[in-house]
Amino acid sequence: MSDFATMVRRIRTDLNRGTAHDSRIKEAISDAIVRYTPHRFAFNLKRSRTVLTSATEFVSLPTDWIEVDHIRLERADERYPLREVSYDWIEDKQRGRPATGEPTHFSIQNRELRFYPAPDSSYTLVMSFQCAFTNVTARASDAATNAWLTEGEELIRKHAMSEVCVSYIGGDAIAQGLALRQDVSDNVLPAMEMRAAREQSSGNIRGFL
Repeated sequence: MSDFATMVRRIRTDLNRGTAHDSRIKEAISDAIVRYTPHRFAFNLKRSRTVLTSATEFVSLPTDWIEVDHIRLERADERYPLREVSYDWIEDKQRGRPATGEPTHFSIQNRELRFYPAPDSSYTLVMSFQCAFTNVTARASDAATNAWLTEGEELIRKHAMSEVCVSYIGGDAIAQGLALRQDVSDNVLPAMEMRAAREQSSGNIRGFL
């Protein structure tokens, strides 16, 4: 396991320049997490399960939601995947006499799911999605941690260190920073993306209830 202080200390040691650059190292770590948050990896995919009750046309998305991958309804032993459409598509369909029944479509707006038709009874709703973590900011405590500092440790550490070398220290550190960037681009990032692709293709998506 790794935490904020551990990563800062390791980068400081690799730079071999004392504690003078600690504040910039912390900023670079935080910036690296923000940079890679939109990427899909093995550790930032989740699955949620909830009960969609009768006449519940709108449901709030999970607070850690980034992007939906797949939504389905479950009833008894049957599974029904839902098709994503635009919010306006549902808005047009629901003009006049709103439809109810087994939902077949969904849309997303204002961090809410909207279903069409509005459910006529209770269904189990299962959603697979890309998730966010509580960010580790430059002002975070030494003990602060999340999956970016554990499962994504090498990616975040090397990217942050490269930015400190190239954009902050400069001089003879630039070559070291550029070498780190190349390593991230050629090795670290592709390996993580390949692992994520394998886990998704095998159906082993990180889940929670």
